[in-house]
Order: sequence, then structure tokens, then C-alpha cells
Amino acid sequence: MRVTHPKVVSHLKLKRLVSAPIVIGASAVLMLLIIFLIPSKTADAAVFVVDRTDDDATADSCTGAANDCSLRGAIIKANASSGADVITLPAGTYTLTIVGTNESNAVDGDLDIKDDLTINGAGSGITIIDGNGVVTSERVIEVPNVSANVVLRDLTIQGGSHTLSGSGGGILHFGTGTLT
Repeated sequence: MRVTHPKVVSHLKLKRLVSAPIVIGASAVLMLLIIFLIPSKTADAAVFVVDRTDDDATADSCTGAANDCSLRGAIIKANASSGADVITLPAGTYTLTIVGTNESNAVDGDLDIKDDLTINGAGSGITIIDGNGVVTSERVIEVPNVSANVVLRDLTIQGGSHTLSGSGGGILHFGTGTLT
């Protein structure tokens, strides 16, 4: 049987008590570094609020100033923004009017979504995206990026065409990303 002097036992207990907060403190610092220094995809997310119903590719400022953000402009802006983005689409009918050339940058014809995007409408009966396929000769929405995840919420997609491209009149999504 080993006998330890009482002062040594007290010192050992004190040493254990003092080292415990240091370990906990170091863990807390590490957690804070992980939370604040590791970039997340949602940190890059931008929100664009559409404030006009016309189909104008140059209305892509989307700064919150009056009348500076069309649906097409918001999609162009979201495509240029890194990370998942959100477009808020108020009640209204958004009719596409620019003749399509089968390009994939959303500047004409269909709305090309190239990155993760959520479009939130105000209700399926009152927020309508009309592809106007008679004029555009293209579908309404195309997702050419194989890994893009797209969420369309509380809106109606109608009036697309597949005349120019040969497939998909409403929405055409390539690859493994999701469409909800």
C-alpha cells in the first residue's frame, strides 16, 4: 500500500482542477474558430427582390432601389453571385418577351439558372411565370448546370415551348441537382 503525503494529494487535486478549465477553454476557442472562420454556402447567399414585371435583362441592379430588378435581371444577378441565392417574386404575371437564341446565360428566351437558387412566389394562383413560347420559342426555365439545386415555391410555370431546343416546354433540368 502506497501512502502519499496530504500536501502532495492536495497539490494533485489542485493541478487537476486548474488544468480542466484550460482544456475546456481551448475547446471553446476551437469551436468559435470553426464557426466563424470556416466559410459556409449560406454566408454567400444573396436575396434579390423583383420589383417589376417586364422582361428586361438590363434591370439587374437589384439593389432595393425602386424599379431596378426584373425577374430575368434577378436570375442573371444570382447566376453571377457565388453560393445559393433567393429571389422573392411578388404577385403578378411575369411574361418572357425576348426571342430566344438557345443561349445559356438568361439574356434571352428561357430563364437559365446556373447555380443553387430558390424562387419564392406569393402564391401559385397569383405569381405566374409565362414562358410566352410563341414569341421566345423556348421553355420557361432551363437549368444547364448539372449540380444546381433549384426550389420553385408558390408560383405557376406556364406557356413554354420546345421549338428551338427540342425538349422540355416548362422546365428542363440537366444532371444530378434537385428541382423542388
